[in-house]
Amino acid sequence: MAKWGVPKATSEDRKAGIPLAGEVLYDKDEKALYYGDGATQGGVPLHNRSQESAYVYGLDFDLATTATAGTKVVLNHAYDFAGASTALRYHAVDSFAQTPAHAFQGVLRDLENGVNKCFLDVSDSTHKADGTALTENEKKGIWTESGGGTTLVDFMLRIPITYWRKDTYTDGSGHNPVVWLVSNEQFVDSAPHPWFFTGSGGATAQVQYVGMFKGVLTDSTGTPKTQSAESTPVSFASGDRLRSIMGYRPAGSMTRATFRTAAGNNHGNLTNMLFREWLTLMVAIDGGNLNSQAAISFGFANCSAWDYASLRKTGRAATFGLQNGEVTADETEETGLDLDLLTMKDGGSIWNNSGSRVVAFNWRGLENPWAAQWEFADGCQKYQNATADDYSQSGYWTTNDISIYSNCDSDMGAWQQGEKFPSRGYTGNSYAWVNHAWPKAAGYIKTFDTDSFFAITIGGGADTYFGDYVYNDANAGARVVYFGGHAGTGAADGVGYAGVNYALSLSHAGIGARLAASGENE
Repeated sequence: MAKWGVPKATSEDRKAGIPLAGEVLYDKDEKALYYGDGATQGGVPLHNRSQESAYVYGLDFDLATTATAGTKVVLNHAYDFAGASTALRYHAVDSFAQTPAHAFQGVLRDLENGVNKCFLDVSDSTHKADGTALTENEKKGIWTESGGGTTLVDFMLRIPITYWRKDTYTDGSGHNPVVWLVSNEQFVDSAPHPWFFTGSGGATAQVQYVGMFKGVLTDSTGTPKTQSAESTPVSFASGDRLRSIMGYRPAGSMTRATFRTAAGNNHGNLTNMLFREWLTLMVAIDGGNLNSQAAISFGFANCSAWDYASLRKTGRAATFGLQNGEVTADETEETGLDLDLLTMKDGGSIWNNSGSRVVAFNWRGLENPWAAQWEFADGCQKYQNATADDYSQSGYWTTNDISIYSNCDSDMGAWQQGEKFPSRGYTGNSYAWVNHAWPKAAGYIKTFDTDSFFAITIGGGADTYFGDYVYNDANAGARVVYFGGHAGTGAADGVGYAGVNYALSLSHAGIGARLAASGENE
């Protein structure tokens, strides 16, 4: 018996033309069937009833207003078609029945062998899923096998694939709001977020793993290294590992390339640009607001001066599990964990007692994704051609192939103009050039790319437009990219706060990195 075959195409190939009437194509990037009606560019998606059962939720945001807040919405599948009433298509809600932490899980994972040793309690990551408390060794990332011996494990957040879609419509005021929609199940015209194409060779990963805590530097055996002084991060030596464990200060004063090497020594990699784009999207939806400090937490950003000694040890916010929550300075003057900060509050050079006193916070299992310490983004490079008045050949390179991240350590120059963020079919071991007329100075973000959330113009404020900051200069050339702010940056901090003004060789005690790993085979 002959087998029925359907011509296969990538999203890029399919969208390049209009399929003939009656022609059926299989989009191998989106894993979906499209048929030709003789008129529609790229074809029309075939009806798939299973895609109408997904819980789809998101944020309706009016780009024309100064407000950072949007409207939380859920999708009404029955009216999800062109020409449907917007009021029927998107239902405004006060809260989601399913949060953006859909099916997230905290795990102790053996990265070398790709094995999860145990799942963590959703309400308290210092406990296992069965309710038993973690041992001190387990908090340090040492797992005792039932037959004897030990295995190194890391605290990782297991994140299943996120499907997304971006809509626009015209409202009664003539504005064109954007609606970002996500689900952990495929829905009509959705695609995996580009972060989930991140892996070796750019293969699609159904699951990604991210360190629950900022990376801690250990020796080759996995034992945390000893600081020479409170204000001095430990130094990297050959074979050292970057680990996600409790109870130690995050690593700093290393270049992104060195952080990458340390992560590789621990059988992992670093979170990259695409992760940051996904995180910005999910935090905005969760909080209903593009100002992440207003929506989730101000974070540890209130020190009047930066000092590595002010950083709190990892794991302070782990007791919130997969919930949002924040830890304020311990006020027990004699024995408190934050005694060093509290004694500085009256005339001290570091602690500023005005405003927030948060020293650690949790977003759905990730500790301090902004504030406390910047984080490098890997697999990317910002390039700026300052010789053109309009910065027309400025933008950033990004890739989803972890095997070629090191290419970003050398100046890659500029590419042709007019390229767009590849929201569909982000596969293959190549780089994408995302063209932007970069803002020529530092400032709060006013307009931004609605796929990548990168700044286009500045002129906003801490509580207007985006609510986050971009730290740029007018110099030409390649730049490293880092996000989030640190403990002395204040209101400028946030999930989308981007630093793009330093050379690729940058290292600073206030800039760390977060461990990552792809679970392609799950």
